Amino acid sequence: MGAHLAPLPQNFKGEDYRSTDGTIFVCVEGEGATAIDGVAFEWRQNDVFVVPPWKRYAHRITKESVLFSISDRPAQEALGIWQEET
Repeated sequence: MGAHLAPLPQNFKGEDYRSTDGTIFVCVEGEGATAIDGVAFEWRQNDVFVVPPWKRYAHRITKESVLFSISDRPAQEALGIWQEET
């Protein structure tokens, strides 16, 4: 499993992205929304959401935020099956 902590500034708009790993996100602080395959999911501090494998997503930050994420990317990379698309 791979874990990341991402500080994101207010008004940040991420580019569409997808990969073969499934990712669990936890909002440590702040608020925003994540569009997953075109459907927006709003989140704020202490909310948890999941981006399933190979679903296109992008974050939009409304208040300075910190997102914690954990995924199975390292295992997929070790097996040679991980892919991404921007």
